[in-house]
Amino acid sequence: MSFEHGSLDLGIRNPFRFEGTLRAIRGGITALLGLLSLLNVASAVQTHPITGWTFAIIGFVLMANGLWTLGRGLMQVMRFYVGRSAPTSLSYNHATSEQDSAKREQRDVAYDQQQIESMLVGSKNYTFKEPVGLVARMLHTLFPKITFVPYPIQNLAQRIVGALVQTLVALFAFAILSFVTSVGLAGDKATILMPFFAFTLLCYVALVWFRAGRPLNRSLGRGIETVSAFGFVKMVAVCVSVPVIINVILGKIFAYELEHYQAVIAAQLRGLEIEVELNEGMTWATQMLDLAYNSYSNSTWLGLIFVFSVISCGLVLGLTALRAKQANPTTEITDKLPRTSEVGARPMDIFNEFNHQVMERRRYKKVPNRIYKPLSARQNPNNGEFDGELIQETQPKTVEKSDEPVSKKMRIASTSLAQALLLIATLLVFYALTPLTTYTSFFDGVVFDQLNDETGPAFVQTTIESFFTIFTLLVAATICAIFGRLLSNLSHPFWSEIQFESSLVYFKCKGTVKEDTRTFGKGYNDSTSLETSVFTSTIQPRLFVTRVISSTFAGIGSTNLMFPRHIMTMHGDENLADELHHELMHSIGNRAGTAAMNDEQRKVVDEYNSSNLQMKAESAPERLANRSSELSLDAPKAQAALAQKEDHEAETSLEN
Repeated sequence: MSFEHGSLDLGIRNPFRFEGTLRAIRGGITALLGLLSLLNVASAVQTHPITGWTFAIIGFVLMANGLWTLGRGLMQVMRFYVGRSAPTSLSYNHATSEQDSAKREQRDVAYDQQQIESMLVGSKNYTFKEPVGLVARMLHTLFPKITFVPYPIQNLAQRIVGALVQTLVALFAFAILSFVTSVGLAGDKATILMPFFAFTLLCYVALVWFRAGRPLNRSLGRGIETVSAFGFVKMVAVCVSVPVIINVILGKIFAYELEHYQAVIAAQLRGLEIEVELNEGMTWATQMLDLAYNSYSNSTWLGLIFVFSVISCGLVLGLTALRAKQANPTTEITDKLPRTSEVGARPMDIFNEFNHQVMERRRYKKVPNRIYKPLSARQNPNNGEFDGELIQETQPKTVEKSDEPVSKKMRIASTSLAQALLLIATLLVFYALTPLTTYTSFFDGVVFDQLNDETGPAFVQTTIESFFTIFTLLVAATICAIFGRLLSNLSHPFWSEIQFESSLVYFKCKGTVKEDTRTFGKGYNDSTSLETSVFTSTIQPRLFVTRVISSTFAGIGSTNLMFPRHIMTMHGDENLADELHHELMHSIGNRAGTAAMNDEQRKVVDEYNSSNLQMKAESAPERLANRSSELSLDAPKAQAALAQKEDHEAETSLEN
């Protein structure tokens, strides 16, 4: 949304200051940790190159993430620029002066012209849609009023419930897999892969919650996402069939290997000493596996994910329930159908008066009205019938957010917890540098050719312990980052929602028009007259008026208030409808002109004509005397001309 400056402020304030402050603080701390890591590069790279590069890579990553987060937070804290064309129109705006902004927002309008007209005429709202999918219907059954909250909030609630359901289904499927494997239905080979299956479950659940934390975007504000039950059925089928398939594959591999190496093993195993060495090797390998299993446990992380998921669902669904409590899905339209009237005006004069005089007085902060259906007037020249219509919306003005104390506290708690989890994830990554650099330093000093039976197991044991220590810290950081990102993105819409109030007017008028010719000013003694055409229109106006409460979501930076704006509530406005009709009839009746005069104007004209006739009557004797004197002065000239004419006729007769 371009910044179209105007001296009259629209009253839209920055809703992101608290969220931006916490984000900027976290970004500054992250950048500082990255700087501390980079300061160790110069000293470490001289003695241990691998350690120096480790410090450099992690330092650059932390520095970049910290600076990006700091900039993002400062953008939220700084001035919130709002142009004169904000917010987005409900439909395409046909106003001539607003074509630049209309083209920019064309992809983000929520309705078309036909839908706006249908909502006003039919007293219905196309915003609210029937839920699609198992998860959506379950959510709307538990929270019936969630149907009447904006799309982004519906989608976020549906998404987090879907993630919770997918997690429970995944745990159920893993239980089925464990049962199939433990009782031997999948064979005796599949049991050794249970740790792998558990780690796969952990990765899948983490991926589910990572996808659930996607940020708010414009597409999320245009409609409702769908989550079907087919994916759940497919997951259970996979968990039942995969162990059986793996057991068959392992059986084939073990049978091939056993057949291939059976002769070699029989040839080598000839003495007790070799068998003892093999048994010692198997014992050492078993000890290494036990050490690995003891150093890492999937159940701990699955429990942590379950705790975080319950907390996240509680916060997001609690905010959604409080927002749904404020919903008021009213669809009231004032349909004013005045009686048929007869006016002395052309049809286009009627529409022009309503468009340019009546509606122009409804401007808010001098901003032009939104024209969703431009004036379309038609007239049949054969029978004099005409009709026309137009749809306009006044400039939306912000509605103060009526927050309950519980809702505001939950928003603060969710945002604070989100930033805290993200900061903990950063600290865990930074803390993982200590065992990581210890391991890399130890790795730099090892000469593999000098490893023997005494130093080899110690090196392997140290490697496994360091690896699982680092891996444990990174897994914990990943889980904290996933749920911190989820809470940050899912609590953001509850800060960014802005509601507006405006009036939506649909004016229709039809009727007939006839043309008469009238002559004015032609009296008995008048020498001038005025002949003009007089139009008399019989009109049947109709007004559909509603006061709408619409909702949109603010963005950061250049995307301020460019999200689609949806109608949430429609209230009838009888007073506005009466005012519009009264002003229209008054404006038409006061049109100046000889062709359509009211009683007062006719009285003034009659008085003028009577005074003019009286003045003419009083001056009549004087004008007659002047005429007589003119005639007496011209008599001698007339007699001389007559005598000259008689002499000429006599001379002519003598000649003949």
